[in-house]
Amino acid sequence: MYAGLIIPIHEFEKMRIGDLLKPFNEKLVALKVITGYTYDNPHTYFEDGHGNFFKFLFIIHNKPKNIITFSINLYTQTGVTILNEFIFEKHSNSNWHLEIIPKDVVVNICKTIDDYNHGKIKCADCGEIVDKKDGIGGHYFASAYCKGCWKGEKGNYKDRSGWSAVEAKENYN
Repeated sequence: MYAGLIIPIHEFEKMRIGDLLKPFNEKLVALKVITGYTYDNPHTYFEDGHGNFFKFLFIIHNKPKNIITFSINLYTQTGVTILNEFIFEKHSNSNWHLEIIPKDVVVNICKTIDDYNHGKIKCADCGEIVDKKDGIGGHYFASAYCKGCWKGEKGNYKDRSGWSAVEAKENYN
């Protein structure tokens, strides 16, 4: 058994960045103690208002020159497939922890959730929005790739057999 924290998306758009830090982590620790869940990966979810859940990770990356980069990685409910990564930056000398999550980030998270709920998914390489049943060529770890990127017709592995060749070499150990 594991426990998770669920944030309705309409509440997330009002949250301060600081709300996702210490109080959030304290709740996760308490849930792990109560349920006996021993793994490190948190179970944090958005609820889209229609009963669908989307796992997310909130990550802080410290950078030089007083810049803090935040990323929100959005996954399917099981965490098997990443849907998108949303990045924003703040100056470390500001009161960034009191600021609301940027509106464009929330809008893009909502758009990604809406796309997924309507059968669309973003290719992890070229970024094209494709049909999640007929447009995906394959998966490599948590990423889904359109048919063109999977076959090497476009994307980072264009003319090099595509992501299918990368995945074929993987031993998953």
